[in-house]
Amino acid sequence: MGVCEHVETLGQSLRAPSISDTVYKDECMRCFDSQDSENGVDVCLHCFHGGCATADNNSHQHAYNHAKEKNHPLAVNIKRRIKKSQVEKEEPPLKKLAIEEERDEDIHSYDYNLKCLECNAVYPSTSNSTIESQIDAIVKADSNAHKSEVKAWEEELTGCEHSVSISQTQVPKKDVQMSGAHCHACELSDNLWLCLTCGELGCGRAQFGGLKGNSHALAHFENTGHAVAVKLGTITAEGSADIYCYACNEERLNPNLATDLSNFGINIAAQVKTTKNLTELQLEQNSKFDFSMTGEDGHELQPVFGNWLTGLKNLGNSCYMNSTIQSLFSYEEVKKYYSELFAKLNKETVDDPANNLDIQLAKIADGLGSGRYSKQSRLGGQFQDGIKPAMFKNLIGKGHPEFSSMRQQDSEEFLGHFLEVLRRISKNTPKDLKNMFAFVAEQKLQCTSCNKVRYRYDNHDSLSVNIPVIEKGKVYDESSKSDKIAYEDVDMQDCLSALIQPEQLEYSCPSCQTQVNAIKTWKLDTFPNALVIHSRKFHLVNWVPTKLDIQVNGVEKVDVTQMKSQGRQEGEVDLPDSNDDKDDEIKFDGDSMTALTGMGFSENRSKRALINTNHSGAEAAMEWLFSHMEDEGLDEPIEVKETEENQDVPAELINTVAEMGFTQNQARKALKSTQNSVEMAVGWLFENPTDPGEEAPIKESSKGGEDDLINVVTSMGFTENQARKALRLSSNNVEMAVSWLFENPTDAGEEAAEPMDEDDSKPGHVNSPASYKLKAFISHKGPSVHSGHYVVHVKHGDNWILFNDEKVVKESETNLNSLLGKGYVYFYEKI
Repeated sequence: MGVCEHVETLGQSLRAPSISDTVYKDECMRCFDSQDSENGVDVCLHCFHGGCATADNNSHQHAYNHAKEKNHPLAVNIKRRIKKSQVEKEEPPLKKLAIEEERDEDIHSYDYNLKCLECNAVYPSTSNSTIESQIDAIVKADSNAHKSEVKAWEEELTGCEHSVSISQTQVPKKDVQMSGAHCHACELSDNLWLCLTCGELGCGRAQFGGLKGNSHALAHFENTGHAVAVKLGTITAEGSADIYCYACNEERLNPNLATDLSNFGINIAAQVKTTKNLTELQLEQNSKFDFSMTGEDGHELQPVFGNWLTGLKNLGNSCYMNSTIQSLFSYEEVKKYYSELFAKLNKETVDDPANNLDIQLAKIADGLGSGRYSKQSRLGGQFQDGIKPAMFKNLIGKGHPEFSSMRQQDSEEFLGHFLEVLRRISKNTPKDLKNMFAFVAEQKLQCTSCNKVRYRYDNHDSLSVNIPVIEKGKVYDESSKSDKIAYEDVDMQDCLSALIQPEQLEYSCPSCQTQVNAIKTWKLDTFPNALVIHSRKFHLVNWVPTKLDIQVNGVEKVDVTQMKSQGRQEGEVDLPDSNDDKDDEIKFDGDSMTALTGMGFSENRSKRALINTNHSGAEAAMEWLFSHMEDEGLDEPIEVKETEENQDVPAELINTVAEMGFTQNQARKALKSTQNSVEMAVGWLFENPTDPGEEAPIKESSKGGEDDLINVVTSMGFTENQARKALRLSSNNVEMAVSWLFENPTDAGEEAAEPMDEDDSKPGHVNSPASYKLKAFISHKGPSVHSGHYVVHVKHGDNWILFNDEKVVKESETNLNSLLGKGYVYFYEKI
């Protein structure tokens, strides 16, 4: 068979993808056409970019345009088809996740054809051995999507001082009986952990889903100090296993596992994995939560299809992201802008579309809005396959320790992260869209003695409201077959009003130079153009944030007009700066210390109480002590030196607090306010829900020296934009920045931030009345924001549509009424 001149002349110059190359072969980089689409996907043989495989004037022509602009005419077309036996299978149950290996070759068949896009020619085969080996290498290469998923799922486990030095403390060699083994303290034969120091077998902690455990392995550590254990049944011949260090209270690596196990007569090469590891158990826990796909009458909810009725496939614990994306694209201005941007950018060449946020947002707009992908599953089921926002997830999470992972996250936290990234790197998105949820909050502090004031202004993207907890007795819960506490309904308008109620506190006035009463108020300086309300239904129960089942009424329409501040009043005088004369030592009021120690409190407890009440006097400190008498760490020595301005809180403490549903900035301030006590920090945050927290300090080395650091990195061959991004992600650590760049060689970096315009400091508007109607709401099912499942309801015309990842149905009125008041994040548009 004859071939065109491009195959003849360019074929010999092609090279196979190396380990550092990214191969985009699953789907088009600029739309959601994929291997499963009618025409498949074209993968460029020159640079491995993927594009939709059509060239007619009515299509997007992404592969064709790339070939033309880059002079890359040759591509391999990949089509994937479902095997007939798979199409005939019944749809699997909706509420089950099979943790078993399904081989791709059992499900799909593939067609590979050489194409010359310039000549519009297709060659099923060619005698050119270079091209054939090139195609074979692309077929075998890991795709970008697969690489990202594997990297995100990998736990960043490390060894610790206990797990890497077990042999130094091991008992003399002894054999452990594996067959018929059970816990040394009870009869449990599952969930067994082997102490790597002495060989004792103990049961683990009880796990979600019925895996029994009496924590005897933990008790063994507490009694002996033997810290490291391995879970039986998770050991593989390759040397992997679940290793846990009770001293660190973390999952760990043990590089010497084979040697350590041999001390107990266990040959690691003969081991076969027989039980679920910790990651699989977490997956199973999240898969147990699902929202009902049936109405109150018992009939299944009706699937719907069409424009803006396209589902998003769950990539593995990505329901928090999917529900947030659907909420954002429920707004007409967002739909319109990014749909028009897709059409505008369609014919333009972009060097790296996978790392261009505007391209990926436009791609999502086309995917959700065009209706092309809103059709029944190719497997024959009643629901959609959904589009896979893998490139978007990889891009938006890049460099972030949590959102780059496959772990479940908080949808409200993700919204804040997305908006921050959008403002920082989007070149096309207009400011009114970047700031559509933004408003300014005013905090006013006034001394009741001298009447002087202090104002503080902060930008926010959501209103976080505390949901009052009012118990009304116990009721029988049919699902758990036990009694549970029932709570009084609350009203959303009352929750909003509570935010602006004046708070009286004891205050050391820098003007009066004495302890006085002060009034603190929190109000809105501007109103957002679109409102987000985050309902805080998580409360501390035995120091564990637990979601309470409280019905919130009146969420369909809200009015925040009464929350508007009056601004600075004529004749008001500012309080002087209370830090003008501070030195390195924290000053404690002598009278307060005398009063507290006179009541029997130790000097250490008295100082801690004064710090935690902002030195507001003996009475406030005493009340704080009485309410925190059972706190762990109450008697730990406190640091009486002022924290240096550029010294940050340890990252592991910030992450611990942030995992409970707070932002990094909130966690940082709370920990600083409580001498780095995690338990007290969480309590402080629940007492100060509107406090936005504190930004990470700027390191001394970066003050005025950003250009110098960028020059250091660019001298190693990187671009200025790459250096800028790498330094930001590594907190200006040059060594870490360079390491990050070698791990992400194709990342284009980021432009220098544009100077802030004068009007940027005050987003929002001041027009009254400020009334809003509900547009979408995210619901959560499960005990924690970092587990369970998120779905979203979106107003679509006259109907409410439930988006449960790729499953899209029309919600019944009865279901809707029961779910409206149980939402987690509410999205409103201005009336």
